[in-house]
Amino acid sequence: IYIGFNEYVVIKDQQKEFFTSPMMKRNPTITTSGKGIRITILDTLAENQTYALNFGNSIVDNNEGNVLSDLRYVFSTGDRIDSMVMSGYTVSASKGDSVSKSLIFFYPADADSIPEYDSLLLKYKPVAVARAANNGIFIAQNLKPIDYKIYAIEDKNNNFTYDPETDMVGFQDSVYNPLTGPDFQVWYDTTRHYLTANPQLYFKMFTDGRFKRQNLSESKREEQHKITLFFGAP
Repeated sequence: IYIGFNEYVVIKDQQKEFFTSPMMKRNPTITTSGKGIRITILDTLAENQTYALNFGNSIVDNNEGNVLSDLRYVFSTGDRIDSMVMSGYTVSASKGDSVSKSLIFFYPADADSIPEYDSLLLKYKPVAVARAANNGIFIAQNLKPIDYKIYAIEDKNNNFTYDPETDMVGFQDSVYNPLTGPDFQVWYDTTRHYLTANPQLYFKMFTDGRFKRQNLSESKREEQHKITLFFGAP
């Protein structure tokens, strides 16, 4: 894929800023070529799938250092592009402050697609990804009209992976379908230079402690209606 501009550009913070939706097993390579950038897809693409290449703030003009904010390149391997949209807001549950640049992961709510919902964030790649702006508001684009389980992660390590005890996490206790969600307004903030919207979903994010496996060391049943179990670390 080649994207041309009217002046020379450079690529900055690619590992931190660039991501694909859905995520690929191998990230594309991005290089400058003339007055443009060249994207080489290294992964095998799924059939009938809409893909979005999100560049964040990684594209900068070579002369003055002006950032081309939130450039997205969208294409489909089928005959249509998914076009549903959802908005939301990510906030720290303990401080009440917005969580900037958090990642929003969308998983299909069909139990036949992903059976182990208790370990989604640790075992599976999301089918769609969005990123919140500095004000904590996100606008997820190119979604399908299906039910989703939706999670938000802080991603402190910029590895696009949920790290327990490091990243804050938030989730919805129900499924949501962009086709049946309420209407909302979207506008461009000319001061901060990003899209913003009335949020449909609220994520109160918290830091979850990592589970440590315990072994049963002893049990007692001193009364008929009561049993006491003792656990110890391996």
